[in-house]
This record gives sequence, structure tokens and C-alpha cells, in this order.
Amino acid sequence: MISNRGLQSGYGATLVMAPSYTPTPSTYNSFNPALRANSFVTASMVPIWKISSSVQLRTTLCAFMPYRRILENPDGTARYGRRFDTAHFFGESALAFTLPFATLSAYANYCSYPARNWNFGISLGLFVLAPRFLH
Repeated sequence: MISNRGLQSGYGATLVMAPSYTPTPSTYNSFNPALRANSFVTASMVPIWKISSSVQLRTTLCAFMPYRRILENPDGTARYGRRFDTAHFFGESALAFTLPFATLSAYANYCSYPARNWNFGISLGLFVLAPRFLH
């Protein structure tokens, strides 16, 4: 992700406006300041093991490295850190069950910041066909 977005007036506003790295659907629902930066580089590996015709084990392993971290000054304003001075890890494993009408999955994920940041959940994904755009 490359952006020429500048810093906002405050640290919180800068974080909220910065692009976020959301490698899995479960990360869309959480706000992690470590996975936000105006420009960043990522690398991911997503192995999928097909256990049976209706069960899969899906793993996502990601590294996130901001070009320059967004840091907070003592007065609440934002500033940039040094270039490529930190990296964060994100990993998730999900056991997915394919049902005739949906996919049910149970997942556990971990992010290196904040410390001991474990999350667990269950999700249900429905496949809904939209009407055809062109006839």
C-alpha cells in the first residue's frame, strides 16, 4: 500500500484515517493501531488443507511492516517513526465446514500487538446470488 496521505491534527484522527491491514474477515471488526499506516508492505501465506469434501483447515500467516509507524507525541499530536523500524505478525487458523446453504467456521487468531492478543470466534457465511447485471 502506497499513499501520500499526511498526518492529521491529532494522533487518534491520524490512526482512524490511515489505511488498515485486514487480511481476514475477522480483522475487519477490530481496531488495531499496529496494523494501520499510511504506507506499508505485507507478505502472506495461506495454506489450505482439505480434510474431507466438506471440511477444510485454513491457515493465514502474515507479516506487516509499516513504511513509517504513526506515533503519538506527548501533546497528543501525531508524528512518523523511522522507516521500516518495526514489523508485526498476524496468524489465523480456521476449521471450515461447508454446508449445503452456507459455510460455518470456527477460528482463532493472534496478532503480535498488543501483547497476548488472541481472538476466537465462530462465523457463518451465506452465499446469496444477486440478480444478473446484464441479460
